[in-house]
Amino acid sequence: MFLIYSTDMKRILIWDYSLTLSNSGGPAGYLYNIKQTLPLIKNCNIAFLSDIVRPSFVQSTTAIKPRKTQIIKWLRDWLRPIYLWYGNLNPAELQRIDFNQFDIVHFHSSVSLSLYGRILKSYKGKIILTSHSPQPLSDEYIEARYKSRLIQNVLRPVVRRRELKAWKRADYLMFPVEEAVEVYFAYSKMKQYFEDNHHKFIYCPSSISKEVLNNVEIDIRKANKIPNNGFILCFIGRHNEIKGYDQLKKIGSLLLKKYENIYIVIAGKETPLKRYNHERWIELGWINYGNELIQQSDVFILPNKATYFDLVALEVLREGTPMIITRTGGNKYFEKLNPKDTEGIIFYDYGSYEQVEKAIMSLVNSTNKQRNYLRKKNIELFNSRYTTEVFLERYVKLMNDI
Repeated sequence: MFLIYSTDMKRILIWDYSLTLSNSGGPAGYLYNIKQTLPLIKNCNIAFLSDIVRPSFVQSTTAIKPRKTQIIKWLRDWLRPIYLWYGNLNPAELQRIDFNQFDIVHFHSSVSLSLYGRILKSYKGKIILTSHSPQPLSDEYIEARYKSRLIQNVLRPVVRRRELKAWKRADYLMFPVEEAVEVYFAYSKMKQYFEDNHHKFIYCPSSISKEVLNNVEIDIRKANKIPNNGFILCFIGRHNEIKGYDQLKKIGSLLLKKYENIYIVIAGKETPLKRYNHERWIELGWINYGNELIQQSDVFILPNKATYFDLVALEVLREGTPMIITRTGGNKYFEKLNPKDTEGIIFYDYGSYEQVEKAIMSLVNSTNKQRNYLRKKNIELFNSRYTTEVFLERYVKLMNDI
C-alpha cells in the first residue's frame, strides 16, 4: 500500500494491530470513531496499521514452547496475563514495514507496546502511548483473571513493573485530561514517575461520534411501567466499586424509601455487584439502546470512586440529560470549565449522599423550562468540545506541536 502525505504535517501511525475496531467502549470504540471521521478531515495524515497489514497468524507470547500436555496448556492459560506482558512478538508481516516513514507511532495499550516494542528498536520517530483503562492496565488484567486476593497481591507487582517499563519506553504519554492520571496513582511508582516526568505527559480530551449508530427506538417508561410523572435516575456502567455501584445502592436505598415518584433504571451486566432489591430499582442488563435510556431519563448519575475520563459522560452530554457526577479523577476536569458552560452538570463529593439528594430534589422540583435549559446547555457543551471532528483538530495540532 502506498501512503501519500502532505509535507507540512506530521505523519501519524495508529497502532491497532490485532485489534478489531467496533462501536463499543475502550480503545476499539475510541479508534473506531476516529477512523469513521477521518474521511471528513482534509489533509489529515493519520494512517491505521490495520489498513497496511493484517495479522497472518497468532504467535505464542512465551519464549519457551510448551509440551502439548493438558497440564502445560492449563498452566499457560492460567498465567496468560503474565505471558502477555512479558512476551515479545515480532511477526514477519511487521518486519517488512519501514516505520521510519512515520513521524509518530501511537499505541493505545501499554501491553501492546510491551509486546511489540522490539520491532521499533531502530525507529527514529516519537512513540506515543495512551492507556484507556480506568486503573493500571496491569491491575485490570490480574483482577479479571484471578479472583483470589492472595494471588492478585503476589502477581500484581510483577505485571505492574512491566507496565511502568512501557511508560518509560514511550516518548510521550497522552491522557485525555491531567486528572485522568490519578487512577494510576494506586501504584506508587507510577505516581512517582508522573511527578518526575511532567514533560512527558500530554493531554487531549476524548470525543465520541456526533451520530448515534445503534439507534433503537423504545419507550423506556412504557416498557418498564414507569408513570409519566415518575422521575427517572439513570446509570449505565460496570457494577463494581470503582464505578461507584456500591455507592449508588446506598443512594438508592435512601431515595426510594423517602420519595415514591423516583425510579432508578440501570443498564450494564449485573456483576460482580448485585442490585438493590426494590420494585422501583430496575435492572435492564446489557442493552443496545443506551442513548434512548439516557435521553428519556430525567438525570444521569456518575458515582465513580475513581475514574479515568468516562466516555459515558460524553454520551450524556450528547443527549443533553442533566448529570450528577463525583469530584473524582477525570470528572474534576469538567468543574474547571466555565461554569456558564456546565450548568447541566452537578458535582458532589464522593460518599456524600446528602449532596446527591439535594441535587436530585432540585431537579425534581424544577420546571420543564428549567430542565430543557439544562439539556440545551449540555448539548451545546458537547457540540463545542467533544465531537470527533473537534477532537481530531486538537489531536493533529498536538501531534504537530511535539
